[in-house]
Amino acid sequence: MRFSLKVLLRLFAPTLPYICDEVWSLTFAEETWIKSIHQAPWPDPKEFQEFSENQYSDSFLVAMECMNQIHKFKTENQISIGTSMNQLKIFACPKDEDLLRLALADLKAATRIENIEIAANSELKSLEFKISSLAT
Repeated sequence: MRFSLKVLLRLFAPTLPYICDEVWSLTFAEETWIKSIHQAPWPDPKEFQEFSENQYSDSFLVAMECMNQIHKFKTENQISIGTSMNQLKIFACPKDEDLLRLALADLKAATRIENIEIAANSELKSLEFKISSLAT
């Protein structure tokens, strides 16, 4: 997250010069020996070489599609998307089930569901979800 912040601050600095410089000075000035973000080099693709491709890179896509299905389910049942819910059961293909488990905490927070149970259903295709129960 620090790496992302360091890059994003440099990208936003031309548009938001004061706030980016303030955050930079509090967070990165000492470790980089660059007092102002406006003296820092522009982000370079070489900075990203230390990061290998994430083997779970599809988890974001799976979580987003699942979240869309939850919102659709709420809408179809005349439940406001922002309404907190107690329980939800999601069926997904085995591959998506594993990826959903990685993003479970984020999925709960984004959909305002306290308890989400995830189960495998080999009949479902990737990015296809079945919501079996939802209680308020």
